[in-house]
Amino acid sequence: MRQRWLVPISGLLLVACADTVTAPDALQSMDEATATAIAAAVVEASDARLPYLPALVRKAREAIEASDDNAEAVTAFRRARRARRAANAALVAGDQDEYHRLKRLELRFTLGGVIAALGPDVVTDALAGVDAAIARWEERTAGKDVPPRFARVLERVQNLAERARTADSAVASLYFSVSATEAILSLSPRHVARRAIRKATLLFRAARAAVGDGPTDDEVAALRRAHRLIGVAEEAFDAKEWRLAIRAANASADLSQKVLDGRAP
Repeated sequence: MRQRWLVPISGLLLVACADTVTAPDALQSMDEATATAIAAAVVEASDARLPYLPALVRKAREAIEASDDNAEAVTAFRRARRARRAANAALVAGDQDEYHRLKRLELRFTLGGVIAALGPDVVTDALAGVDAAIARWEERTAGKDVPPRFARVLERVQNLAERARTADSAVASLYFSVSATEAILSLSPRHVARRAIRKATLLFRAARAAVGDGPTDDEVAALRRAHRLIGVAEEAFDAKEWRLAIRAANASADLSQKVLDGRAP
């Protein structure tokens, strides 16, 4: 991976008329803001091809609706829905381990449903999309010393892409490609903000369900503030103020999580 951030040696060595070789030029440093802008551009350019799971699920459901018979896909999505409902119940009950186990099960069924609905080519196309995003990133950063955070993420993306290539099942391959996409999207502030708002909304709904019809005064105050912060985050997102959206959404999520923790048995 490190070699991908280095320009060819032949382009660095300068030979003087006397055949004296000078020292290689240093790589040009790239600041965080520039790297973030490049990452966002890569994400937007790759958006139509990156295997983003919500988009794949939407396409799969459209394919199911257009087909007279796709029992395998329908069954997989039904199982995913049951796992999701059970996961939400576990979250309300404060059982984090069971919640995460059921979310993994939901993901496995969902990926199986996507493949059954869209066909095996979706797995190949998913990996191609990830590879295209990697290539775009490398092209934009060639000869640059990128910030360590970005280098680490792209190294992880390449590892996930390799695991997708060598996976022993279509579901596993698609999982690694989807995971690589999530890592790539994590470099985009817009995506991070959208994900933070989604998490805050989920936790708020779970906390409100947990208190039921008998919330305490402290819980009412916390949930009201959590709800207001989600509104702040959504307004900031619409205004493309990504950092404010992330901060507000995370603050809302913390409040809702405290309510859930207080209701845990």
